[in-house]
Amino acid sequence: MQMASVAVLNRNIDTTIIGQLDTATSTTGSTATANLPMVIHARTILGNNAVPLSEEENMFAVISPSFEGYLMQATEFSSADYVEVKPFAGPAKQMRRWMGVNWFVHPSLTGKGTTSEKCYMYHKNAMGHAANSTEMDVKVDYDGKQDLSWSRASLFHGAILLQTTGIVQMLHDGSAYA
Repeated sequence: MQMASVAVLNRNIDTTIIGQLDTATSTTGSTATANLPMVIHARTILGNNAVPLSEEENMFAVISPSFEGYLMQATEFSSADYVEVKPFAGPAKQMRRWMGVNWFVHPSLTGKGTTSEKCYMYHKNAMGHAANSTEMDVKVDYDGKQDLSWSRASLFHGAILLQTTGIVQMLHDGSAYA
């Protein structure tokens, strides 16, 4: 139960960060299905904005399951010849590295499963999140009178978009895979 409460906190943190990502002003243009040109366009926008693309440990893309489904059809994304962090080889990985970007799938992006999914490519320094982890409060107990167990968790945290030029929104049509 304690782990479940912490998982609820983590989902709340994700929601807070996604809410800030949704305020990004740079986009790849009108909504389209995920493809190699869209990814190259997003990366180019970041490069033109003087984002240090060579810092591979700090470059991320958060995409929906359908965005990944479309990219999996591109040899450049799914072939081990092009992917540095290989999720299909060895133990399961949370992300893959491709084109100098760490890619991970999130099931709760805004518009998931619709014609206007919001996916992102960004530099780590463009987004800020802080949490008062020293005062995180997680309690688990049993109430004998009521014959029930309970769990509660609380955390003060917040997220903010720090550099609008360091985030690109990739508008994706994921409705075909919904």
